[in-house]
Amino acid sequence: PLVDGNVIRVLTRVFDIDQDVGQKAVQSHLWDIASALVPIGCAGEFNQGMMELGALVCSPIEPRCLACPWKHFCAAYRDGVQQFRPVKVKKTKPKPQELVSVVIKRTDGAVWLTKRPEKGLFGGMWEVPTHEKHPDDDRSPHTVAQAVISHLTDQSAHLVCLADVRHTLTHRQLRVHTFCAHFESPSDLFVGTADGNGRWVADEHGLRSLGIGTLTRKILQRAKVFCDEPKQANLL
Repeated sequence: PLVDGNVIRVLTRVFDIDQDVGQKAVQSHLWDIASALVPIGCAGEFNQGMMELGALVCSPIEPRCLACPWKHFCAAYRDGVQQFRPVKVKKTKPKPQELVSVVIKRTDGAVWLTKRPEKGLFGGMWEVPTHEKHPDDDRSPHTVAQAVISHLTDQSAHLVCLADVRHTLTHRQLRVHTFCAHFESPSDLFVGTADGNGRWVADEHGLRSLGIGTLTRKILQRAKVFCDEPKQANLL
Protein backbone atom coordinates (compact mmCIF):
# COMPACT_ATOMS: atom_id res chain seq x y z
CA PRO A 1 0.00 0.00 0.00
CA LEU A 2 0.92 3.64 -0.40
CA VAL A 3 -0.71 6.26 1.80
CA ASP A 4 -0.01 9.88 0.91
CA GLY A 5 -2.14 13.01 1.34
CA ASN A 6 -4.34 12.20 -1.66
CA VAL A 7 -4.95 8.62 -0.52
CA ILE A 8 -5.73 9.79 3.01
CA ARG A 9 -8.37 12.14 1.65
CA VAL A 10 -9.99 9.39 -0.44
CA LEU A 11 -10.04 6.85 2.39
CA THR A 12 -11.35 9.22 5.05
CA ARG A 13 -14.21 10.21 2.73
CA VAL A 14 -15.07 6.74 1.45
CA PHE A 15 -15.11 5.30 4.98
CA ASP A 16 -16.23 8.57 6.64
CA ILE A 17 -13.42 8.62 9.19
CA ASP A 18 -14.18 11.56 11.47
CA GLN A 19 -11.03 11.36 13.64
CA ASP A 20 -7.94 13.55 13.46
CA VAL A 21 -5.63 12.15 10.78
CA GLY A 22 -2.69 13.59 12.70
CA GLN A 23 -3.10 10.92 15.38
CA LYS A 24 -0.82 7.90 15.08
CA ALA A 25 -3.66 5.47 15.74
CA VAL A 26 -5.71 6.95 12.87
CA GLN A 27 -2.72 6.85 10.55
CA SER A 28 -2.15 3.21 11.43
CA HIS A 29 -5.83 2.48 10.75
CA LEU A 30 -5.59 4.11 7.33
CA TRP A 31 -2.57 1.98 6.46
CA ASP A 32 -4.51 -1.13 7.50
CA ILE A 33 -7.42 -0.13 5.24
CA ALA A 34 -5.08 0.56 2.32
CA SER A 35 -3.37 -2.80 2.83
CA ALA A 36 -6.70 -4.62 2.72
CA LEU A 37 -7.74 -2.84 -0.49
CA VAL A 38 -4.61 -3.48 -2.58
CA PRO A 39 -5.33 -6.22 -5.17
CA ILE A 40 -2.79 -9.05 -5.26
CA GLY A 41 -0.34 -8.50 -8.09
CA CYS A 42 -1.64 -5.03 -8.94
CA ALA A 43 -0.26 -2.85 -6.18
CA GLY A 44 1.47 -0.39 -8.51
CA GLU A 45 -1.58 0.25 -10.68
CA PHE A 46 -3.90 0.46 -7.68
CA ASN A 47 -1.71 2.91 -5.79
CA GLN A 48 -1.28 5.08 -8.88
CA GLY A 49 -5.05 5.07 -9.38
CA MET A 50 -5.70 6.03 -5.77
CA MET A 51 -3.28 8.94 -5.94
CA GLU A 52 -4.77 10.20 -9.21
CA LEU A 53 -8.31 9.79 -7.84
CA GLY A 54 -7.38 11.99 -4.91
CA ALA A 55 -5.55 14.55 -7.03
CA LEU A 56 -8.02 14.88 -9.94
CA VAL A 57 -11.44 13.92 -8.57
CA CYS A 58 -11.47 13.70 -4.76
CA SER A 59 -9.84 17.11 -4.46
CA PRO A 60 -9.54 19.08 -1.19
CA ILE A 61 -11.91 21.83 -2.35
CA GLU A 62 -15.03 21.21 -4.44
CA PRO A 63 -14.48 17.48 -5.07
CA ARG A 64 -16.02 16.14 -8.30
CA CYS A 65 -18.21 13.62 -6.52
CA LEU A 66 -20.58 13.04 -9.45
CA ALA A 67 -17.64 11.95 -11.61
CA CYS A 68 -16.17 9.69 -8.93
CA PRO A 69 -16.28 5.93 -9.65
CA TRP A 70 -16.59 5.30 -5.90
CA LYS A 71 -19.50 7.66 -5.22
CA HIS A 72 -21.90 4.76 -4.62
CA PHE A 73 -19.61 3.43 -1.87
CA CYS A 74 -18.57 6.75 -0.33
CA ALA A 75 -20.06 7.17 3.15
CA ALA A 76 -19.10 10.84 3.39
CA TYR A 77 -20.76 11.61 0.02
CA ARG A 78 -23.86 9.73 1.14
CA ASP A 79 -24.11 11.85 4.29
CA GLY A 80 -23.02 15.08 2.64
CA VAL A 81 -19.94 15.58 4.82
CA GLN A 82 -17.21 15.09 2.21
CA GLN A 83 -16.12 18.71 2.57
CA PHE A 84 -15.31 18.02 6.25
CA ARG A 85 -13.03 15.06 5.58
CA PRO A 86 -10.26 14.49 6.37
CA VAL A 87 -10.38 15.90 9.89
CA LYS A 88 -7.26 17.86 10.78
CA VAL A 89 -7.13 19.29 14.27
CA LYS A 90 -5.08 22.45 14.38
CA LYS A 91 -2.39 22.13 17.02
CA THR A 92 -2.29 24.79 19.69
CA LYS A 93 1.05 26.51 20.01
CA PRO A 94 2.49 25.85 23.49
CA LYS A 95 2.31 28.88 25.76
CA PRO A 96 5.60 30.08 27.23
CA GLN A 97 5.98 29.73 30.99
CA GLU A 98 8.86 30.55 33.30
CA LEU A 99 9.92 28.48 36.30
CA VAL A 100 12.66 29.02 38.88
CA SER A 101 14.36 25.92 40.27
CA VAL A 102 16.94 25.68 43.03
CA VAL A 103 19.24 22.67 43.37
CA ILE A 104 20.30 22.21 47.02
CA LYS A 105 23.14 19.79 47.72
CA ARG A 106 24.71 18.62 50.98
CA THR A 107 28.43 18.17 51.39
CA ASP A 108 27.94 14.41 51.00
CA GLY A 109 26.33 14.95 47.59
CA ALA A 110 22.71 14.31 48.55
CA VAL A 111 20.13 16.57 46.92
CA TRP A 112 16.93 17.97 48.43
CA LEU A 113 13.69 17.05 46.64
CA THR A 114 10.12 18.13 47.35
CA LYS A 115 6.83 16.58 46.34
CA ARG A 116 4.42 18.61 44.23
CA PRO A 117 0.69 18.79 45.04
CA GLU A 118 -1.36 15.97 43.55
CA LYS A 119 -3.27 18.38 41.31
CA GLY A 120 -1.74 20.71 38.76
CA LEU A 121 1.41 20.67 36.67
CA PHE A 122 3.47 17.49 37.29
CA GLY A 123 1.01 16.54 40.04
CA GLY A 124 2.43 14.26 42.74
CA MET A 125 5.91 14.10 41.24
CA TRP A 126 9.18 14.81 43.05
CA GLU A 127 11.39 17.70 41.99
CA VAL A 128 13.99 20.17 43.18
CA PRO A 129 12.32 23.18 44.89
CA THR A 130 10.60 25.05 42.08
CA HIS A 131 8.43 28.15 41.77
CA GLU A 132 6.14 28.89 38.83
CA LYS A 133 6.80 32.50 37.85
CA HIS A 134 3.63 34.16 36.55
CA PRO A 135 3.75 36.82 33.81
CA ASP A 136 2.74 39.59 36.26
CA ASP A 137 5.58 38.68 38.64
CA ASP A 138 8.21 41.32 37.89
CA ARG A 139 10.80 39.90 40.32
CA SER A 140 14.11 38.74 38.89
CA PRO A 141 14.74 34.97 38.79
CA HIS A 142 17.49 35.45 41.39
CA THR A 143 15.05 37.17 43.78
CA VAL A 144 12.52 34.38 43.27
CA ALA A 145 15.21 31.78 43.96
CA GLN A 146 16.07 33.55 47.22
CA ALA A 147 12.38 33.46 48.16
CA VAL A 148 12.32 29.71 47.47
CA ILE A 149 15.24 29.25 49.88
CA SER A 150 13.61 31.49 52.52
CA HIS A 151 10.49 29.32 52.38
CA LEU A 152 12.57 26.26 53.27
CA THR A 153 15.07 27.55 55.83
CA ASP A 154 16.15 30.68 57.67
CA GLN A 155 19.75 30.13 56.61
CA SER A 156 21.12 32.37 53.89
CA ALA A 157 22.57 30.82 50.77
CA HIS A 158 24.90 31.80 47.99
CA LEU A 159 23.15 31.21 44.69
CA VAL A 160 25.03 30.26 41.53
CA CYS A 161 23.10 30.82 38.31
CA LEU A 162 23.26 27.98 35.79
CA ALA A 163 22.17 27.99 32.16
CA ASP A 164 18.42 27.82 31.63
CA VAL A 165 16.76 24.47 31.03
CA ARG A 166 14.03 24.30 28.39
CA HIS A 167 11.31 21.70 28.24
CA THR A 168 8.31 21.40 25.93
CA LEU A 169 4.95 19.98 27.01
CA THR A 170 1.83 19.65 24.89
CA HIS A 171 0.47 23.07 25.86
CA ARG A 172 3.47 24.71 27.52
CA GLN A 173 6.96 25.78 26.56
CA LEU A 174 8.89 25.85 29.82
CA ARG A 175 11.93 27.97 30.50
CA VAL A 176 13.51 27.04 33.82
CA HIS A 177 15.90 29.49 35.47
CA THR A 178 18.16 27.12 37.37
CA PHE A 179 20.29 27.89 40.43
CA CYS A 180 22.56 25.95 42.77
CA ALA A 181 22.39 26.94 46.45
CA HIS A 182 25.49 26.79 48.63
CA PHE A 183 25.16 26.96 52.44
CA GLU A 184 27.81 27.32 55.12
CA SER A 185 26.48 24.31 57.02
CA PRO A 186 24.20 22.36 54.64
CA SER A 187 24.23 19.22 56.79
CA ASP A 188 22.10 21.04 59.39
CA LEU A 189 19.38 22.05 56.93
CA PHE A 190 15.78 20.92 56.89
CA VAL A 191 15.20 19.06 60.11
CA GLY A 192 12.35 16.56 59.85
CA THR A 193 12.82 15.17 56.36
CA ALA A 194 10.36 12.33 56.90
CA ASP A 195 7.26 14.54 56.68
CA GLY A 196 6.52 13.25 53.20
CA ASN A 197 6.83 16.61 51.45
CA GLY A 198 10.61 16.79 51.24
CA ARG A 199 13.62 14.56 51.67
CA TRP A 200 17.29 14.13 50.89
CA VAL A 201 18.14 11.75 48.07
CA ALA A 202 21.67 10.40 48.04
CA ASP A 203 21.97 8.47 44.78
CA GLU A 204 20.36 7.38 41.52
CA HIS A 205 18.59 4.50 43.28
CA GLY A 206 16.86 7.03 45.51
CA LEU A 207 15.71 9.01 42.49
CA ARG A 208 14.20 5.96 40.87
CA SER A 209 12.44 4.89 44.06
CA LEU A 210 10.65 8.26 44.24
CA GLY A 211 9.92 8.67 40.57
CA ILE A 212 10.95 11.91 38.89
CA GLY A 213 10.11 13.41 35.53
CA THR A 214 12.28 14.25 32.56
CA LEU A 215 12.37 17.94 33.45
CA THR A 216 13.81 17.25 36.90
CA ARG A 217 16.41 14.97 35.36
CA LYS A 218 17.39 17.75 32.98
CA ILE A 219 17.77 20.17 35.88
CA LEU A 220 19.88 17.73 37.92
CA GLN A 221 22.00 16.98 34.88
CA ARG A 222 22.52 20.70 34.36
CA ALA A 223 23.66 21.00 37.98
CA LYS A 224 25.93 17.95 37.53
CA VAL A 225 24.14 15.99 40.23
CA PHE A 226 24.18 12.17 40.12
CA CYS A 227 21.60 11.39 37.48
CA ASP A 228 21.46 9.41 34.28
CA GLU A 229 21.11 11.69 31.30
CA PRO A 230 17.45 11.78 30.15
CA LYS A 231 16.72 10.16 26.84
CA GLN A 232 16.74 12.67 23.99
CA ALA A 233 17.10 15.47 26.50
CA ASN A 234 17.62 18.91 25.02
CA LEU A 235 19.67 20.87 27.50
CA LEU A 236 20.05 23.91 25.25
